[in-house]
Amino acid sequence: STSILNGAPFWLKKFCKLVTEFIAFEHQELPKELRLRGAAAVGATTAGLQLDEVSEQEIENEVYGVREQRRQNIAVTMDKIKYVLRNQSTSVKQCQAPLRKLTPHQVLHRLWNDDNSLVNVLLRCIRFHVPASSNGRNDDDDDVNATHVNNIEAFIAKHGANVTDCDTLQSKLLFIRDELRQCVPNESCYFDAAADLLHLWAHTQCFFTHNAYDSIKSSPFTLEELGFTDTNCNARVNTAIKCQKQYGPLYVWGQMMFWWKQTVEKPDTRLSQCRRGCVYLPFPDCCFAKKLRHPIIKPYDPVTRQHFLESLQENSHCAWSTSMHWTFKAVSGVDKTYGSPFLDHYILNCNTDLKGILDQLRQY
Repeated sequence: STSILNGAPFWLKKFCKLVTEFIAFEHQELPKELRLRGAAAVGATTAGLQLDEVSEQEIENEVYGVREQRRQNIAVTMDKIKYVLRNQSTSVKQCQAPLRKLTPHQVLHRLWNDDNSLVNVLLRCIRFHVPASSNGRNDDDDDVNATHVNNIEAFIAKHGANVTDCDTLQSKLLFIRDELRQCVPNESCYFDAAADLLHLWAHTQCFFTHNAYDSIKSSPFTLEELGFTDTNCNARVNTAIKCQKQYGPLYVWGQMMFWWKQTVEKPDTRLSQCRRGCVYLPFPDCCFAKKLRHPIIKPYDPVTRQHFLESLQENSHCAWSTSMHWTFKAVSGVDKTYGSPFLDHYILNCNTDLKGILDQLRQY
């Protein structure tokens, strides 16, 4: 018989293996979970023999249905991904995985050494709002901010663009964080938010990026070829029109993420929404207004910050709320860098002090 693994690169075979292991684990553990929920719903006093027999049959049917649905979904996912890979323009793209871990040199480049690195983007945003001196204005807050921003600029200049030791990067980022803590936030500059963000960047251990795939289109097809007719479409759709499905550069990653749900038309779009914050930290430019003395629309006051930290503690695996000022658009000329302390917690098998990292944020 034909295997769904035929023609798949090694990384895709490994992905399929891990998913099937999960399916087997779920098939073993799901009955126990359903029995616990059933006992809680029915109550011990009403769980008679006849009810138990019916419930066991229902549980068996449910578990069987879930397993078969999972198997079908992983088979469809494998077929879709292999189709996209077969239609790539080069042999390298046909074999490459959607993600790759960054080397220490690449991490230093993206966070410190490059002109568009994390710290240099931060410094440009701050300098746009905070000049080197207060320009003769008698404002204590301006003087305080200018002093600490000068310290940040001097510190970055001292170490230059040739930092080579990745082990010292965290301490450098934390120094800048502490200087930002001393600045006085205003409606145009959320220094406290930038400090919180830099704290999370500094405590991230695993950084990665996505590999580039070609955007492709499927062969033309009609709705008639998919089994739709003018009758079952109520004549509202021309079933003879030629259509093509678009597969974007992040389709493979998105399809792997949502392998269990084949009703997502554009998994790459859904992926960009679900990874905000928990997988992909924002750049600090979102903490500063784009125009001088122009307020940032969404606040980051103590109450908002408290709710934000509580959500990180309770739902670290969830995307950050769109009700806050965080934005996740890539900075022009900068490849997206993925990674977060929340993702580290799972990648490193919970061998991280996520609670300690969040507790440090609460101290301010």
